[in-house]
Amino acid sequence: MFVGPADALTPERDEPPGTLPPEPPPVRDVALSKPSPD
Repeated sequence: MFVGPADALTPERDEPPGTLPPEPPPVRDVALSKPSPD
């Protein structure tokens, strides 16, 4: 888990853990999971 703009706008104290929707995997991870086009 990493801290991002969304976390800054939504303090954890106001948002109990487990209420945030699942985030999509980073684009870099998706690119690594797929075969290289070359």
